[in-house]
Amino acid sequence: MKLQKRLAIKQRLAMTQGLQQAIRILQLNQQDLQLEINEFLDSNIMLEYDYERDQEPLESLEERFEEKSGDESLDFDEEGSVTVEADWDYYSGGETSYSTGPDEENDPLNQLTEAHRTTVHEDLLWQLEVSQFTERERTIGKCIISEINHEGYFLTSLYEIKEWLETVYADITIAEMEAVLKRIQAFEPSGIAARSVEESLINQINDLTPRPYWADHAVTLLEKGKKDLEHLNIPKLRRLLGIDEELLRVILGELQRLDPKPGYKIGGSNVGGIRPEIIVTLDGRLINVALNDEVVPKLRINKEYATIAKFANEDGSMLRTHLSDAQGFIRSIHSRFDTMLMVAEEIVRFQRAFFFEGASAIRPLQLKDIAGRLDFSESTISRAVNGKYMLCPTGTYELKFFFSNQVALSSADGDEDASAVAIRAELQKIIDQENPEKPYSDAKLVTLLEEHGYKIARRTVAKYRDVLGIPSSTDRKTFAKRDEIIE
Repeated sequence: MKLQKRLAIKQRLAMTQGLQQAIRILQLNQQDLQLEINEFLDSNIMLEYDYERDQEPLESLEERFEEKSGDESLDFDEEGSVTVEADWDYYSGGETSYSTGPDEENDPLNQLTEAHRTTVHEDLLWQLEVSQFTERERTIGKCIISEINHEGYFLTSLYEIKEWLETVYADITIAEMEAVLKRIQAFEPSGIAARSVEESLINQINDLTPRPYWADHAVTLLEKGKKDLEHLNIPKLRRLLGIDEELLRVILGELQRLDPKPGYKIGGSNVGGIRPEIIVTLDGRLINVALNDEVVPKLRINKEYATIAKFANEDGSMLRTHLSDAQGFIRSIHSRFDTMLMVAEEIVRFQRAFFFEGASAIRPLQLKDIAGRLDFSESTISRAVNGKYMLCPTGTYELKFFFSNQVALSSADGDEDASAVAIRAELQKIIDQENPEKPYSDAKLVTLLEEHGYKIARRTVAKYRDVLGIPSSTDRKTFAKRDEIIE
């Protein structure tokens, strides 16, 4: 009976660690994924690069755009289908390969765009935008997010924010603000927007799925044993929990795996040339969605060491552990790209008009829409699109570009919804075509947008104009006169 109980605990622990690893790897951008792989390669002799496959010639991006045959794609007009290409060599016989190795200096993908950094505020504001909040809740959320520091902590008193919000909403309450803060704390990465390290770690523990057997004990340690944790007072911690030292050390080990600075997951190392992981190509009305072979890691199990581990006696337990860990790591890498590809496919299926008509055809799309189509959680979709890029014939876009909040429109046929991205694209088009000497006022832009089917308020036009970096009509006129003088 005791043996069965211990076995069950070990199985649950292994499952939790494997799931945690898969979740962590899914949310990494390309640069951080490469760092993760390098660290694993340094610590596990079972994992290695498949340099033979890494040296295989890869077709250029231009060739990929020009040489797609009709047989490789499906017409989107027929049941909204889309072709998905994924060149996986699933591991069998102890070996797995994926498709890219160390970065090449002359890699053309490194030249796609300038260095990019997503700040904590930008990322959280995007999540706020694509989540279901009322306008009032969104205003509260923006105030809270503006006070979150680069480490991911919210250290400002809600009462300070309340003083400002009362100028907008006289009846605002702390309870209402607490509710919005709680929802922001459910954003990615796990542990964000906490008011203390303890709260951040507790939130990270509560986000674990399935909930590990040690979770309740760990929460108790953080809530009631802070001082003893700091001094690592094992006897007192054991008495607090009423457990043996072996289990306590397991819990302490799991606590060390949590991240005390979750904000760094967003802004920490997301710098460098953008390398799209998804490639979309067009052939007439046909769309093809594929993984970019050049950024998928070429990894495999070392055959020699795997054979030694297989036939080793009891002294070979460490080798077998390394083998198991390496296989789990490869599965997590595979799961990351597989999930990204499924999410990208659904995004392209939903936003297919964009690929033929441009940004003005972007439809309102939220995380829950893709989550519902794939039967994933919204947090999984958020991890899969954050910091991941798609190369399209018209440019390179972060996957989260395709998500946009709904904007309610008034029309003769009743209420309709449009994408904020689509409205901004139409606004940009109108201003691009205006007479520089007689630029449109915001009031005139409201009228022109209504003629194009977008009936929105003047303050919304001003807001979208600011987002696009377009000056006011007065400033645009001044700039036009200045240009005339220079000429």
